[in-house]
Amino acid sequence: MVTKIIQTEQTREKLFLAGFQVLKEKGVKGLTASQIAGAAGVSKAGFFHHFPKIEDFFLYLLDQMVQMIEAQVFQAKPTTMVEFLETSASTTLKMMDETPEFMIAIYYFIDFSRFNETYTMRLQKILKSSYKKWVDDLSGYFPPNFPEEKKEILVYLLDAFLAGLGTQYLVLQDRELYLKISVEFINMIMNFIEGSP
Repeated sequence: MVTKIIQTEQTREKLFLAGFQVLKEKGVKGLTASQIAGAAGVSKAGFFHHFPKIEDFFLYLLDQMVQMIEAQVFQAKPTTMVEFLETSASTTLKMMDETPEFMIAIYYFIDFSRFNETYTMRLQKILKSSYKKWVDDLSGYFPPNFPEEKKEILVYLLDAFLAGLGTQYLVLQDRELYLKISVEFINMIMNFIEGSP
């Protein structure tokens, strides 16, 4: 039983890596079951065994990509809120330089999900789970007695900023401008934190 679970996770991981590679090489239009299965060395039937619908794979891919971003930010081991914010902004810009398809895929998945209530709810669950994890992971950076509600607001603000930063940078590609904007945003966030009762 344990072996089967491990094999399932290994196959899903292979499909994720293959899907991410297809996304980088061919964009979202290349994300078909045939392309992904072929790149992973898995049969098309094997793909659908793990992901009964392509939409299931899209959500899995999105969830894994969100976790990749989180891992990259926290792997830098920021020790202060300012370092965390700087790392988040620089990771976003680096990702846009190296894998611009990532942001395009996120919008594609969001657009795809908004016409299907089941997938909308699953997408919301992925995002809310990510937000909760960020609130928990950032707790050590907040001053004592910092209100929980404001922690959540800050995480939503950060996500909105990073999504906007990624989108605008993808289009305008002006690194100097977005580094300046990031500094200003970090100053605003620190004022928000330090000015809270």
